[in-house]
Amino acid sequence: MQSELRTSHSLLNRSVRRLSRAVCLVALLCSAPGALFSDSGASIQYELKPAADRIGPDVDVAQLVLRVRTATGDPIPARLQVELDAPPRNMLVSTDFPIVEGTRLMRAEAATDASGEHALRYLFPIRGEYRLRVVATPLDPSIAPIRQEFAFSLRENPGEVFNLFLLMGVLFVFGGLAGIVFGRSAVADQAAQSNSGANS
Repeated sequence: MQSELRTSHSLLNRSVRRLSRAVCLVALLCSAPGALFSDSGASIQYELKPAADRIGPDVDVAQLVLRVRTATGDPIPARLQVELDAPPRNMLVSTDFPIVEGTRLMRAEAATDASGEHALRYLFPIRGEYRLRVVATPLDPSIAPIRQEFAFSLRENPGEVFNLFLLMGVLFVFGGLAGIVFGRSAVADQAAQSNSGANS
């Protein structure tokens, strides 16, 4: 009887230990994503030069400036991982370069200078909403990595919009002239048929 009680007690202890380990593992996995990145108030900032509404896709080479700052605005020297995704594919209206729609345009590693900044020049190929993801790993090991995602939109190149309206105008005028010519031709044919019928 005592041996059976001891066996049951040891099995219960093992089950409790296993359950405790499982609970600890689940808690660790659930908290890990948040623990990997900084919650200290540090942030990544970006700036486009010129501003997004003044950049012509496939025309203007823009400067993308990335800044890593503390909550008080002090610079944080860091290593950067940068990813840039092209605007998604539009099933109704395509862009000049449909092959790049919805693709990853850039995956790069860089480092900020002492002022916590890094600048790169880029020629954005098409209009639409771009997605920019940046992970900054501060050189100071006491600051956890910072991850942020941004979105910005570029409008169509004004020159191409003008060309599109010009083409539409030319097609409209051409269609109108063709309609007039074919309409007059049809009227003349009917008149000729009427005259031949009256003569016969």
